[in-house]
Amino acid sequence: MFRQLFTIIVCATITACVGQTAAPSGSSTASPSPKNQSIPTPDKPPVPAPDDQSTQDAQQTAAAVSLVPRQQTAIDPVTLVGMTNDRITALFGMPVFVRRDPPSEFWRYRAKSCVMLLFFYRQNGKQRVNHIETRNSDSRPIEPANCVAQLRKQPVGG
Repeated sequence: MFRQLFTIIVCATITACVGQTAAPSGSSTASPSPKNQSIPTPDKPPVPAPDDQSTQDAQQTAAAVSLVPRQQTAIDPVTLVGMTNDRITALFGMPVFVRRDPPSEFWRYRAKSCVMLLFFYRQNGKQRVNHIETRNSDSRPIEPANCVAQLRKQPVGG
């Protein structure tokens, strides 16, 4: 019940935000990457993706994070669901706590005023985020976007 309510609230919030944002004049929206094309990163040259799943992973990460060097952009918490533990570590660094109870894993990240809990389950041969919870220091649920922004790993050189 809580998961469904949480999903509805997040979707409604995202829908409201999308409807209020507009691209600056003179800018164009980026089209999705063609199949089997990698997404370049600031410090690595593009490498073709070996399979469809890798392409999906790269596109999912690109949706969550703009790969503009030395700039932090907001990560939509909804896009974290389905990401692998390697991609989560790249975004947030190492968790402060990991619990492994096969077939699942539980990761905890902590900031000054919030805690993010990530629940991983095996999917397509890899551990992937299945559920996210964010709480304040009093263990009350809070808005995920604010906590994700606090926990975001600082870019290299910036």
